[in-house]
Order: sequence, then C-alpha cells, then structure tokens
Amino acid sequence: MKPELVLASGSPRRKELLSLITPDFIVDKSNAEDKACLPEDLSPQDTPAYLCSLKARDVASRHPGALIIASDTAVFLPSKASAKADALADALADARPDGPDAPDLGKDARKAKGLLLGKPKDRQDAARMLELLSGRAHQVITSVHLIYGQKERAFTQTTEVEFYPLNRQDIDWYISTNEPMDKAGAYGIQGYGALLVKGLSGDYYTVMGLPVARLYREMKDLTGLERFD
Repeated sequence: MKPELVLASGSPRRKELLSLITPDFIVDKSNAEDKACLPEDLSPQDTPAYLCSLKARDVASRHPGALIIASDTAVFLPSKASAKADALADALADARPDGPDAPDLGKDARKAKGLLLGKPKDRQDAARMLELLSGRAHQVITSVHLIYGQKERAFTQTTEVEFYPLNRQDIDWYISTNEPMDKAGAYGIQGYGALLVKGLSGDYYTVMGLPVARLYREMKDLTGLERFD
C-alpha cells in the first residue's frame, strides 16, 4: 500500500519536480529553520543537510506513518584571493542578520572556507550576491531528508555552476524581474537566471532544488515500492 507522501516545502519548483515522480502528494511547509540555532562547528557545506533534517522531523510529527520529503538548497562560493571579493563578502555578511540563510562565519572563516549564500533579504543583498557570483564558479548544494515511519534517509548532491561576467546593467535588469528574491544565491536557473549561466557540471535538478532521479531511487529503496503514481 502506497503511503501518504508529504512535501515539507512550499517551493513551487519542488512541487513541480516531485510531480515528475508522483502527482499524489500533499504540501506541509515547515518553518523549523526559521527558529534554528546552527551549531558553532557546523561547516557551510553541511548547513543544508542540517536544516532539511529539522524540516523533515517537524513535518513528520504532524504526519505519522507518511513518507516525508524535505529539501534545502544553498549556494557556496569558495574563497578567492581577491581584495574585491573579500570586501564584497564582508559587506554581504555585515549587512545580513544571523540566521539559517546566512550564518555568520566570521571574517577569517569566510576567507578560509568561502561564503554560503541563502535567499537575499532585499534587492541590495541580491545585488551583492550576483556581483560575487559574476564570472566565477560556485557550488549549489541541495540536501534531501526522508522519513518513513521509524526509518530516515538523507543525501546531499553538489553541482558546480559557472556564471558569465555580469555588469551593473545585467544585475539591475535581473533584479528588476523579481526572480532572485526567493532563491538561494539570488538566481533561478530555470527562469531568467538561465541567461547568467555559462555552464554547469553535475545534476541540473540539484540546482533547481530537488535532485529527482536520486530522490526517486532513494524513495523506492526506503519504502520497497517500485512506483508512486
């Protein structure tokens, strides 16, 4: 018997992608990450996995016996030995409050590890992110956490994306579309953001926020079912 499927996300992109696996699911958005206090020793690359585990467990408490699917995506920009990049990174971190979308790593940690970019808090924040990404490669990290009864399973996939160099007019135009405002790293590859991307290495759907091919196989292995439609 097929279990109830619950997507622990209000993202329209994740709803669209999960529909490739099955049309039969409900949405119960979790706000657990809004209350999260990140562990001090949590690395930037591990932050999406930590946050989506909180989302999954929050929603599972309301849907016992269901198959819960939670996901979290962030953009990680590796450190670059550039005074301009360091200044932009410092300005971006100083302008943002502490929180799950932009953990304050401190100046030295940002230089050593890079910078984790969540959703921009405003247009100025989005502009800083896009300027940082301009002409550089970055990593899009998407983590998925599944809960089915007493079983839990988690995985993370990373795709490298490279941007074309962007001038101020490019950035201002893209922000004027309002597309960056609800997306990690301030861009959506499936929309107008496609015009910014020079190339990628890895899974396209990881960049969109839900690696459906891997998810499908993990769902089958966890439940013992072959199909969900």
